[in-house]
Amino acid sequence: ANNTNDMGFPGGGGRGGFGRNNNGLNALKMVGANVNYEKKDRFLIDGSLRWNHSNGDIASIVSSENFVGSTSSYSNSISNLYKRGNEWNARMRVEWHPDSMTTITMRPELSLTTSDQLQKSSSAVFNTDPYSYGSDPLSASILSAIATNGAVVNTQSENTIAYTDNQAFSLKLQGTRKLNTSGRSITLETKFSTSKTDANQLAMSNVHLYQVANSLGQDSTYQVNRYMVLPERSNSYSVKMIYSEPIARRVYLQFGYKFGYGVNKGDRQIYDFSNLGETFFSGLQPSYRRWDSYLSTLPNAYSTYKDDALSRTSRYESYTHDIELGLKVTRKAYQLSAGVMLEPQKTHFIQSYLNVNTDTVRTVLNFSPTFELNYKFSDVSKLKLTYRGKTSQPTITQLLDIRDNSNPLNIYQGNSGLKPAFVNSLRLFYNNYIEKKQRSMMAHINFSSTRNAISNKVEYDTQTGGMLTRPINVNGNWNASGAFMFNTAIDSLGYFNFNSFSNVNYNNYVSYLALSAGTSALKNVTRVLTLSERASFGYRNSWIEVELNGSVDYTRSTNTLKVGNSNLNTWQFSYGTNVTFMAPWNMQITTGLTQNSRRGFSDKSMNTNELVWNAQVSQSFLKSKSLTVSLQLYDILHNLSSVSRTIDALKRSDTSYNTINSYAMLHVIYNVNLFGGKENRDKMRPNGGPEGREGMPPMPQGRGNRGGFGGGMPPR
Repeated sequence: ANNTNDMGFPGGGGRGGFGRNNNGLNALKMVGANVNYEKKDRFLIDGSLRWNHSNGDIASIVSSENFVGSTSSYSNSISNLYKRGNEWNARMRVEWHPDSMTTITMRPELSLTTSDQLQKSSSAVFNTDPYSYGSDPLSASILSAIATNGAVVNTQSENTIAYTDNQAFSLKLQGTRKLNTSGRSITLETKFSTSKTDANQLAMSNVHLYQVANSLGQDSTYQVNRYMVLPERSNSYSVKMIYSEPIARRVYLQFGYKFGYGVNKGDRQIYDFSNLGETFFSGLQPSYRRWDSYLSTLPNAYSTYKDDALSRTSRYESYTHDIELGLKVTRKAYQLSAGVMLEPQKTHFIQSYLNVNTDTVRTVLNFSPTFELNYKFSDVSKLKLTYRGKTSQPTITQLLDIRDNSNPLNIYQGNSGLKPAFVNSLRLFYNNYIEKKQRSMMAHINFSSTRNAISNKVEYDTQTGGMLTRPINVNGNWNASGAFMFNTAIDSLGYFNFNSFSNVNYNNYVSYLALSAGTSALKNVTRVLTLSERASFGYRNSWIEVELNGSVDYTRSTNTLKVGNSNLNTWQFSYGTNVTFMAPWNMQITTGLTQNSRRGFSDKSMNTNELVWNAQVSQSFLKSKSLTVSLQLYDILHNLSSVSRTIDALKRSDTSYNTINSYAMLHVIYNVNLFGGKENRDKMRPNGGPEGREGMPPMPQGRGNRGGFGGGMPPR
């Protein structure tokens, strides 16, 4: 159990944990049990049962610039989200070896999840940069000043209460039979899954349109209050066969076939109370702890308020046939595999929505070629080349030419003329280790491009601030990245060492933007270049370790329309030191000091300088040092914050969260060895490994704080 935003296991986001969540204040409770039984390599059972409880209080401030044509639209929002969740999860693996050539496996899994949440948010859209008026555009005084100058397009406040209950079960059966000792084998597999979801949501919003004149027949203010019942049911099953045939020495031909069927049914019911007016709802105060009691205050005959047009019933069935053909060549120095998968797919979609009845059948053919080469220079050096191609079909919702204007500020319309997209991905990886010089290096290059990528065409209404979004096919979306890691000892005794990690990433996004319906769309290409370098220099001997470290991250974003502040350069710097003293009597003292700086953010309050100081004192006891007590202090100076930036084809957003950075933690760790050496302990874990996938990972040994113990920049 912890309230330090650690989403893994007690002790921190180290080995086996899921890492630290820096978004908001999050608490986690977890209880788990594992069982493992093995009988003479013939019969194996392992399973786990877990209960998770999460509780979150997440406050966020988002500043965005939307690329909407020859001008920019700016938006700011403040949101408070309170959420809870409970999950029971049970997994089991039963493996039986009736003889040395046969393996039969069964994997059932059951999960029960409930969650509820309350969210309150306020937002505004501007036609000029609101930070030119002040650092808090949503405050009453600054918002009034911006509105006086005619720069406010709309404001919106919203309260949402939601509850979700999900039940899911799956069962997988697999049997493998070796037909000879040269590699001929056959595998049969079947899988069944079912899930049931019931969700309820009440959303209340108030909108004020500042640019709309009443003469246009539109209200300058309006309220939308809707209660939604969202049940969903799904079932699927599949049958798969894989056959492997040796056709030459260490050359194998593999054939696979899989038939799958799935059905998903939904019956969304919408009840609209907007005509009751603001007065009715102003007296209701949502309670996060008793959201259900709040819903009970709705009109007793609320069923009479059902909105048949916005309510939706749907049924989606899919039939798939996966046909795989692959070739694998195994040699002492290299392994080569190549193959292709063909997937004929038939879907049947039935829907009643917005007074439109849809009954459509679609048949498509997906294909995916693959190639992989692993070349082994030595036991510690290898080169790996991988290619993947994949067809991506548009969804039925994207293909239906229905105009969904249930939210006037965010209208969506499908496009029946969409083509399938095809993604090409290429990856080259190399690593090497030179033992005599204690030197390691790693490099990789990635490239991906998409033909007929499914992007969005956005039409922006300058009077309301609303957007009409329609999916279209575009070409020109691609990404390239590369990284190089280099670690080495500087002297022959290994007292001095140097570590470096360099990274480059380039994204090219394409979108089409228009200022209003009927106007010509403008092509906008957003390019984002990110360069990162992290380096450290260290010294260690028997009683002291000293490290000097630093990093720099540079991001340049441009777009071809060159509007507003869309062309930006941001910098993030970090530099500092960590020192560890090995004191007498098994005592260890560690301290770290790091300076973090940000520059280039539109919100000047995000251009910060943060001096972060962490410290730790630990003491080991007993002969085997099996008992350790440590006191850890994080962000002693209370300077660390959580800020991030995201950029895509349509907008860039800067986000800051409330988060826990400053706290103290006392660790008492006692290591117990009941099962002998490491080999015996590994056998006790699921899957026979040190970090079994289905059991609890080993206890983390350290906090794993951002940027190392000496602090560091929050992730971008």
